[in-house]
Amino acid sequence: MFFSSRYSQNELCKERFTYRNKTNKTMIMKCKVFQGKLFTPWEKTCQLACDFATRIGRDRIVNISNTSIQGLCYVTVWYWEDAADASSSSSRPKK
Repeated sequence: MFFSSRYSQNELCKERFTYRNKTNKTMIMKCKVFQGKLFTPWEKTCQLACDFATRIGRDRIVNISNTSIQGLCYVTVWYWEDAADASSSSSRPKK
């Protein structure tokens, strides 16, 4: 699946791409960006992204990408989430 590069990463993270899975649930694409700090080894930032990806499961992973901007490491995990779970979690009050 390909999405146009006319969007910035922040816009893509807010954009809602949907599909219906085999059980006819509506799934939405989401992303989580892990940003390394200055002088933080890449391995630490990558490990945080790997831990997150492991928690949500390989069947829901779309892609994992990384980039470096001015020496800072960014790792983005793209994944599918059940639309019902996403809407219930966004309506929960923040602690």
